[in-house]
Amino acid sequence: MPLRLTKLFRPIRTFYRDQLKVLSRRSRTAQHRPLPSIALIETCEPRLLLSGTVSGSLDTSPTTQTDSFHSVSDRHLQLSGTSADDQFQITIDGTTVTISDDGGSTTTPISLSEIDSISLSGNGGTDSLSYTSEISVDSFKLWAGRLQATVNDQVFFDCDSLATIILNGDTNDEARLYDSVGDDTATLVKGEVVLSGTGYSNTVNNVNYVTIASSNSGTDSATFTDTSADETFLARPTYSRMNDATYRNTVSGFDEVVANSTAGGSDRAWFYDSAGDDTLTMTDSTTQMTGTTFDNTANSFDRVDVYGSNSGSDTATLDDSAGNDRLYANINQVILTGTGFYNLVDGFDTVNVSTGNGGIDRADFSGTDADENVNTGRTEASLSSTSLPTTRLVDTDGFEMVVADMRGSGGTDQAWLHDSQGRIDYIRFSPESSYLHDGSHQSYVYGFDQVTAETLLEENDRVWMVDSNGDDSLTIDSDGVTMTGTGYKNIASGFKRVDAYANLGGTDDATFTDSALNDEARAYSNLAFIRNSESTNVVRDFERVDFISENGGTDTAYFYDSSGDETYTASPEEASMIGTGFANYAEGFTNYNAWASGGGTDQANLYDSEDDDTFTAYSNKAIMRNSNYSIYAFGFNDVDGFATNGGTGDRAYLNGTSGDDVYNSTSSTSRLTGAGFDTAAHGFDRVDALSGSGGNDVATIYDTPGNDNMYLRPDYAALLGPTFDTYAYGFDRVNAHSNNGGIDRARFYDSSGDDTYEGDQSQGNFSGTGFNNYAYSFDIYIVNSAAGGEDDADLDDSSADDVLELRQTTTTMTGNGVTTVLNNFKDVYVNSINGGYDRAYLYGLNSEDDFSMGDFSTTYRNLDNDFWSRVRRFERVDAYVVGDASVYLSQDDFSDETINITPTYASISAGGRTAYAWNTKNIDLTNFSSDTGDDVLNIYDGGLSCIVELRDDRVEFYYNSIAGYRAYLDASSTTTVNLYSEESENDDIYSQFDDPLDYTVNFIGTWIDF
Repeated sequence: MPLRLTKLFRPIRTFYRDQLKVLSRRSRTAQHRPLPSIALIETCEPRLLLSGTVSGSLDTSPTTQTDSFHSVSDRHLQLSGTSADDQFQITIDGTTVTISDDGGSTTTPISLSEIDSISLSGNGGTDSLSYTSEISVDSFKLWAGRLQATVNDQVFFDCDSLATIILNGDTNDEARLYDSVGDDTATLVKGEVVLSGTGYSNTVNNVNYVTIASSNSGTDSATFTDTSADETFLARPTYSRMNDATYRNTVSGFDEVVANSTAGGSDRAWFYDSAGDDTLTMTDSTTQMTGTTFDNTANSFDRVDVYGSNSGSDTATLDDSAGNDRLYANINQVILTGTGFYNLVDGFDTVNVSTGNGGIDRADFSGTDADENVNTGRTEASLSSTSLPTTRLVDTDGFEMVVADMRGSGGTDQAWLHDSQGRIDYIRFSPESSYLHDGSHQSYVYGFDQVTAETLLEENDRVWMVDSNGDDSLTIDSDGVTMTGTGYKNIASGFKRVDAYANLGGTDDATFTDSALNDEARAYSNLAFIRNSESTNVVRDFERVDFISENGGTDTAYFYDSSGDETYTASPEEASMIGTGFANYAEGFTNYNAWASGGGTDQANLYDSEDDDTFTAYSNKAIMRNSNYSIYAFGFNDVDGFATNGGTGDRAYLNGTSGDDVYNSTSSTSRLTGAGFDTAAHGFDRVDALSGSGGNDVATIYDTPGNDNMYLRPDYAALLGPTFDTYAYGFDRVNAHSNNGGIDRARFYDSSGDDTYEGDQSQGNFSGTGFNNYAYSFDIYIVNSAAGGEDDADLDDSSADDVLELRQTTTTMTGNGVTTVLNNFKDVYVNSINGGYDRAYLYGLNSEDDFSMGDFSTTYRNLDNDFWSRVRRFERVDAYVVGDASVYLSQDDFSDETINITPTYASISAGGRTAYAWNTKNIDLTNFSSDTGDDVLNIYDGGLSCIVELRDDRVEFYYNSIAGYRAYLDASSTTTVNLYSEESENDDIYSQFDDPLDYTVNFIGTWIDF
């Protein structure tokens, strides 16, 4: 039954009349129509797609036949072709439908008032249709060989079996095209859209809203072309569209889509990924995005934005232009722009950017709140993150400049700067920014939590590091250099030289660790560095610097002072130099050296090891060392050496100058000082002090708590104790003190010249040409005169009771717990002047002895060996005479004196003092005379025969039984002579030659006047 459209077209006539009135108004307002946010694809009704009919089959049997190819029946216009190739033209204006066939050979106008619908069937052959409509319709739909127009949701025109369809619509119309089951091709430009495939071609002209759907099989491709206006291209995996404010062309489901922007205007393209793994390639002129079911391309757009916001692992590759290009990238978005293009990639997992086409290109990386990593160098740079749900990577190569700025972003961000090969690279670190450049490439990074620079071990690469205004720390080892502070960490790895600066504030420290090579560390007040045959690392203005040697090699540390006061402390394990505003330390080095030449008062403290060590100090340098290490200090005002860590043979040598030097030594500390220097040795087993070649040098040595021996020689002095020894060489004066306990001995030695010893029981002094040695408070003084010269000794007693033993070779005085021994002196003088009851024992040697004895002093000499001695003011003197030695008794005290003569001794006494001469044979009192005092002479026979001759001026007497015995007395001051005869049977006789005598004679016992 034919399709009836009577009721449908009753309102159509009215509609068309009204439409003419509003047509122009619709074209004016259509440009303001908003673009839909979803695909504008309308699926054809299944009955239309499958049957190609409208509500049933078309009735081709006309009621009224006007020509050979059309008929009108029941207000329906039926057009039919032949089996040949037909050409149909249909033009519909506001009142008339004009139809023609065969390219216009037959033209028939039909009033719209007479029809409600139109249908066309080609009926075989390769038929074509040109359909022009000037009326407004709901939409046009085109399939392979078929066109359908809908008005008020009803089909107004329908056709099928056409090879070519050309639809000339109105600008406000909408057209939908559908693919075939084969491979279809679409070309879309404003006002002309063509969809073609095997056996058909559909063209839509002058329609501004065209949608093409590809939902059947085959490989379908679509090509968009722009106009001279500003247009937008949108490409998604399922559909694409190009539009501006006046038109919109859309395709959906196409396998390949290409959009070309060649006609002018400022055109933009947007691409979106699929849920799968997609690949994007972008150049300055072409963008292509492919996935499992799509392939979208945009050519020559001014700007292209690509979004990878769906799942899958998406990869993008961007190439630069031949001009100067710039890249802006963060972990989510990448923008590459240059002259005439702007490419944006957002949300891709991996983005690769290449600059191989020329120009001077720059890359700018920025941060997000994710944890990000930047690697940059001459040939490539990358931005990546592993803290996101999927790994993100932006990889670039060939940029002349790379700038990465993480300031204001979150996360923990790290950057790596890589040097180039065969070029000199310069790298500068600071807490806020770092850069690398090699003359043609530059990399800058800002705001990173950690920045690492790595090298290919190029010889001349340089690195600079700068601190923050807070507290910063620097570590340097064989692997690299690291500076850290609040919010940053900078690392330089493998470079030949690194320079670090700390002059912006805070308290900064640097730590150097050695290599396996022989390292040299040097530290100044504002500069420090470590170097070896492969690298040099330098720091400046750090408040503290530490050097650590732990990796082998023979390493040496050098310290230098400032113009202020410094303290240098060193041991075999560690050393430090500390001054105002700086502190430098070294640990584990084989050798430590320090210089104090900048001024100030500088102190050096040198410590020993657990083994035997040697400390040597001069006015301008000091050394502590053994076979395993060495410590040097040069130019320090004060130097102290300490032996506190062990060893049984620690020795110290303190060397003087040509000026006046002073040496003071105790068992714990020995110190040598002079003009501008002070050297000390503490705790050493032995200390040697060496006087310089000039000046007036003085050494003062104190004993130990144990039993000590003090050796005082003309050329040196030595204290030898149980646990401590000290030697003083070449000092002009030596003072030795014994006040710390023990039984101490002072041993004096003479020179080859004429020397003098002076002492008492509390001190002793031995002096000669070029030396002057003193000893104080010793228990024993031993004074030796054996080297030659005419040496004399002058010895005083103590305040206690003293005992003196005097021989020609040895003189010993003991008293108050003190003993003094004089050996081999030519002249000895001993005085009892300090109190106590003192006794002296003089022992003769041979007949050449000569004793001159008085109550005040006694002199003993030996003419044979030129020995001469004298003792004075002893309470008692006992002289033991040998052989025919002469004894002279003399009055040397102007008081009453008593002389006793016996066969065994002779004595003289006065004022509580007595001098005895024992075993005398030859007594001479010739010089016994005085102008004062009443002197008494007592002669005892001692049981022997005695002969006495009394003269006015003298008295002589003999003992007959003692051969050679003779006594002679000058009687000028004698007042009384008492003659004692103890044995009556002895024949004691006397003869008086002068009468009267000037003195009184008393005879006791039996005396015979002869």
